[in-house]
Amino acid sequence: MRWKLRLQGQYMLVTFMLAVTMTLMGAAAHLWLSKTQSEHLIQELSFQNQKTFKQELSKRADQISSYLAKALFNPLYTYNIEEAQILVEPVLQSSEILELTVFDIHGNVFYDGNEALTLLGSSFKSNKKIQPTLQYGATLHSFSNTTLTVVKPISAADQIIGGVYLKTSLARVNKDIEDMSQLILEIENKTTKRLHLGVAIAAAIMLLCSALLASIIARSWSRPLQKLTIQTDAIGRGNFNVAKDIAAEARNDEIGELSEAVRSMATKLEQRTKKITHLAYHDALTELPNRTRFIQHLQNTIKSYPATSFSVLFLDLDEFKVVNDNYGHSSGDFLLIRLAERLTDCANEITNDHPLTMISRIGGDEFLMLIPHLKALQDVDSVVKKIFSGIRSPILMENEELVVGGSIGVARYPYNGKTADELIKHADIAMYRAKADGKNTHKLFTPTMFKSVVKRANIERELRRSLTDLSQFELWFQPLIDLKTNRIIGAESLVRWRHPRLGLVPPGDFISIAEETAMILPLGQWLIEKLCHQLQQWSPYFDDGFHVSINISSKQLYRQNLVEIFSFYMEKFQVPTRCIRMEITESLLLQDEEEAEKQLKLIRNAGIQVWLDDFGTGYSSLSYLRRFTVDGIKIDRSFVRDITSDPKDQQLIQAMIAMANNLDLLVVAEGIETAEQAELVSSFGCDIGQGFYYDKPMPVDKFVSRLIDKQKPKNVVHIDSRM
Repeated sequence: MRWKLRLQGQYMLVTFMLAVTMTLMGAAAHLWLSKTQSEHLIQELSFQNQKTFKQELSKRADQISSYLAKALFNPLYTYNIEEAQILVEPVLQSSEILELTVFDIHGNVFYDGNEALTLLGSSFKSNKKIQPTLQYGATLHSFSNTTLTVVKPISAADQIIGGVYLKTSLARVNKDIEDMSQLILEIENKTTKRLHLGVAIAAAIMLLCSALLASIIARSWSRPLQKLTIQTDAIGRGNFNVAKDIAAEARNDEIGELSEAVRSMATKLEQRTKKITHLAYHDALTELPNRTRFIQHLQNTIKSYPATSFSVLFLDLDEFKVVNDNYGHSSGDFLLIRLAERLTDCANEITNDHPLTMISRIGGDEFLMLIPHLKALQDVDSVVKKIFSGIRSPILMENEELVVGGSIGVARYPYNGKTADELIKHADIAMYRAKADGKNTHKLFTPTMFKSVVKRANIERELRRSLTDLSQFELWFQPLIDLKTNRIIGAESLVRWRHPRLGLVPPGDFISIAEETAMILPLGQWLIEKLCHQLQQWSPYFDDGFHVSINISSKQLYRQNLVEIFSFYMEKFQVPTRCIRMEITESLLLQDEEEAEKQLKLIRNAGIQVWLDDFGTGYSSLSYLRRFTVDGIKIDRSFVRDITSDPKDQQLIQAMIAMANNLDLLVVAEGIETAEQAELVSSFGCDIGQGFYYDKPMPVDKFVSRLIDKQKPKNVVHIDSRM
C-alpha cells in the first residue's frame, strides 16, 4: 500500500509541477508578448500620428504656396506691390504663418509682409535655399523641430519669374502629437492593468484545476496500469500464457481498451514471433533458407563433421535482368520460384536426400548450395552437369519457352577454405571467373584466380554502386589536329572514372565490365548528355568546324534508340549535329550486320557522322567500307607505332589513306607520338592526327587552358579559359 501511495504522490507532484511550469511560462510569454506588442503599437501610432499631422500641415502649406504662386505671377511680373499686398494679406492673418517672402528671379525681395517695404529689392537672406527653385522650378519642403519651410516657384508657361518663401509654425502640430501620445499611454496603462489581473486569475484557476485533475487521474490510472505493467513484462519475456489472465476492466474508457489491446497484442505477437523466426532464416519468395541460415548450417557442418568432404556451390543466373526487363518483375519472381524448386529436387536427387544438403537463395538471382561427399574433381564436374541440366530445361512463361543459363563457382572443404566465410567467398570468386570466361559454365576455385577475380568483382560491385552517383564519371578530351595547319579542329571524348576511394580507375579496368553487364547503357546515355552539355558551354567560343567524337558500344547500338537519345539532348542543349561524331569499331558490326546497317543509316540520316574506329584490325575492313556507309576512318595505332622503321606499315598506311581519299572519307591517324610519325602520315595525305605527341587525354579544364589558350590568337577554336 505504501508503494502505491508513493506512485500516486509522485504522479500528482510531477503533474502539478508541470502545470505550474506551463502556467507560469504561458503567463510570462503572454505578458511579454502583450508588452512587446503594446510598445510596438504605441511607437507605430505615435509615428503615424506625427507623420499624419506633418503631412496635413505640409499639404496646407503647399496649398497656400501654390495659391500664392499662381496669384502673384501678374503682380510680380508687372511689379505691382499693392496688388501683391492685397493677395497676401489674408494669408498673413493665419497664426501658423511665421514668415512670408516673395522674391524675383534674381533672388531679390519683392514683398516680405511688411507694409513699410524696408527689404524691397534687397537680396533674400535664404538665397541658397531658393537657388534650386529659381534654377529648376522645384518646390522645396524643409522641416525643423519647430517650423516647416516651403519654397515654391512663381511661373507660367514654363517661365519662372520668382518664388514664394513660406515658413509655418509646428507648435500646433507638436501640441496635437503630444496630446495624442498622452491619450495612447493612458489607454495602454489601463489595458495593462486589466491584462495582469486577468492573467493572474486564469493562472490560479488553471493551477487549481491541474491539482484536482492530477489527483483524480493518478487514482484512476495507477491500479490498472500497475497490473498491466506486470503482465506486459511477462509477455515481453516470452510468457504468452499470461495473456489468458488479462481481463478487460469494467469501464468504458482507454484503460479498458488498453487491457483488451494488450491481450490481443500478446496473441498476435505469439503468432508473429513464430512467423518472424521463420522469415529470419528463409527467403520470402522461394521459401528456401536465406544467407543467414545457410551460414549457420555451414558452420554447424564444419564444427560437427570436420573430416567430411563437401562442396559449396555459388550459382548466379546469367542475364536475369533481361527477363525482368522483357517480361516484368512478377514473371521474374515466377522464374525464381520454379528454379528454386528445380534446384531443390536436383540436389536431393544427387545426394539422396542427405541431411547436410541445403539450397539457399541469398538475394536477387544468386543461390548457394551445400553438396556433401564430393571428394574428387570428377564428382564435382558430374554434379555441376546435373545442376546445369536441371536449370536449363525450358520453362513455359507467357506462352514462350524460356531457357535460363547460369555461372557456378565451386569451393571444396577443406581444400579451398576451412570456415564458412572463406568457402562462400571463394565460391563467389570462382563464379565471377566463370562469368568472365564466357558465362553458362562453372569454375573450381584456385588460389591463382583470387587476385584477378577479386579485383574484377570489386570493380563490378563498385561500378553498380556508382550508377546511383554518375557524377563520379568524367569526360576527358584528346585533341584532333589538322595536319596541314597544325591547329585543333576537334577532340575525342573519353570516359574516366574518379572513384571516391579507388581514385582514378583506368578505362581498361571497367569499360569491358560495363559492356558485359549492360551497365554501359545508363552510363553511355549519361555521357551523351554530358557531352551535349559541354558543347553547349563551348558553343560561343568555337568555330563551325569544331567537333567532338564519342565512342559507342555494341549494347548502345543494338539495345538503345541512339537517334532518339542524341536528338533529345542535342535539342535540349541546342547543339548542332555537325558538332558530334560517333565512333564505332569493326568488331561491333560483326554481331548483327543487318541491324547495324539499319542503325547506321538512321544515325547518318539524323545528320550525325559515323567514323570507323581501329580501322585495319578487324576481320574484313574493306568489305565493311563497301557495305556500310561511314564518313571517315581512324587508322589503328598499331600501324602508326612502327611507321618510321617498318616499310610494310608505311605501305599499309599509304594504301589505307589512298583508298579512303578515293572514297571521299576523312582519315585520322591514331597513336602519333613523335614528330617524325606526324610528318610521315601527313606526307601520305592523312587529314587529322591524334596522339601523345600533341597531348594526352585530359579533363575539360586542362583541355581549355592548355590546348586552346596556348594557341591564341590564331587558332581554329577560340575558347576563354575562364569559363
